Amino acid sequence: MKWYCLVMVCVLLIMSASGCNAVRGKPLSVQSVIMEDFDLNTALDMVRELERPILSLNIGTIITRSQLVEMRKKYELFFDTTVLYTFFDVAEIEDASKQDFEVRGNTRYPTIFDENIEITKSYIETTVYDLERDDMTLTDVKLHIVLESVGEEDSFNRSYLFTPDDDNGGWQFYMINGTVNYTVDD
Repeated sequence: MKWYCLVMVCVLLIMSASGCNAVRGKPLSVQSVIMEDFDLNTALDMVRELERPILSLNIGTIITRSQLVEMRKKYELFFDTTVLYTFFDVAEIEDASKQDFEVRGNTRYPTIFDENIEITKSYIETTVYDLERDDMTLTDVKLHIVLESVGEEDSFNRSYLFTPDDDNGGWQFYMINGTVNYTVDD
C-alpha cells in the first residue's frame, strides 16, 4: 500500500511539474467541422473488401484456430471488434485447448453483398479542435461509410469509420457504429 501511495504522489508531482493540466483541464472546444463527399464507388470497394471474409462464415461452418488466427491477422482491426464475437462463442475462443469453432446458427450479419443493403452516404468528416494552450489545434479526420436497408420493414443502419493510414496512404478500418448483427430464432 505504501508503494502504491508513493507511486501516485510521484505521478502527480511529475504531472504538475510538466505543466500537465489533467486535473483542472478544460474540454476541447470545436473550432470547425468540415464534411466532404467521398466517392461512392471507392466506398463500395472498401466495404466489399472489409466484409468479404464474412461470406465464408456460414451457419454451422467449422473454422480451425489457425484459420481464425489467419483471419484476425489479415483483418486485424475488423475481427478484433465485436464482429468476431458475433459469430463465435467467446469462452471457446479463449479456451486454448479448443481448436475448432462452429459458426453460431442464430446470427445474421447483413453485408453489402445482400440485395437490400446499400451504401447511402460516404463522407469525410474533419473536425478541428482548439487546444487552450499555445494557440494549438488538433485535427481529427474520419471517413464514414453508411449502409442502410432499402425496401425492408426492418430498418438497418451501420456506419464503418476509417482513419487515414499514414504509413501506406489511403484509409484503415477504425470502428463500427450502429447495427452489427441480428439474432434470429432457431
